[in-house]
Amino acid sequence: MSPYSYSDYKEYLADIIDKSKGRGRKAAIADAAGCQRSFISQVLNSHVHLTLDHAIGIAHFLRLNPSEIEFFYSMVGEARAATLTLKRFYKDRMRVLKKEGENLSQRLRTTSSDAGLSEYYSTWKFGAIHILCTIPDFQTVAAISRKLELQPVEVELYLNRLKSMGLVKNKGEQWIVIQAEIHLPKNHFMTFVNHRNWRDKNLQEASERPDENVTYSAVYSMSREDFEKLKELVIEFLGKSRSIVASSKEEELVGFSLDCVLYQ
Repeated sequence: MSPYSYSDYKEYLADIIDKSKGRGRKAAIADAAGCQRSFISQVLNSHVHLTLDHAIGIAHFLRLNPSEIEFFYSMVGEARAATLTLKRFYKDRMRVLKKEGENLSQRLRTTSSDAGLSEYYSTWKFGAIHILCTIPDFQTVAAISRKLELQPVEVELYLNRLKSMGLVKNKGEQWIVIQAEIHLPKNHFMTFVNHRNWRDKNLQEASERPDENVTYSAVYSMSREDFEKLKELVIEFLGKSRSIVASSKEEELVGFSLDCVLYQ
């Protein structure tokens, strides 16, 4: 769950705890901070603040990337600052980090697996089979074959390629994920191939079950200022949607595509 959509670290932590399905989230955060669970409750419900040492421990526990760690650290620093000058310093730094976060290749954690990156994004099948391996009901060749309506020999070929990329491994007939999330850098030459592949596949699925799915397309005339507002809403929505996905039980394969485009 990215902190970029927040300006108050307490709201950020409260949302993480509220959206967690387990009751031990607050205790885990306290353990990462090196303090008592009661102290975290006090922080969230009073004027008491985390220390900067607490902040670093929590940021690492949440597995934030380096820019997100600095943003979270700055939120805590701004809340603790005793002078307007120091508050302004932290706010300015947060503004810069948030702007940089609009580049989704920075906002979303990436994998260092460059080998096979172009191959992985050449077809939707790699991604679909990869993510299906996170779902207990779809961790065999036969189950994936039925789900995607692909031949078993083709599924096995893709699984073995994913294995060679270090993304999945097998224990007998069961295939499980090693690395669940990878993200194509924004400026990679395969980016638009990947977008097109998934949009085509999503439209195919949506046309077969229109009542189950949501699709929407429109073209507007609007001011440049309002376009920037709309773009920011989209970015904020993406951040919030990912927090839902991150804590969600793996049951279904879901395709998601979203565009907000200024025509030049």
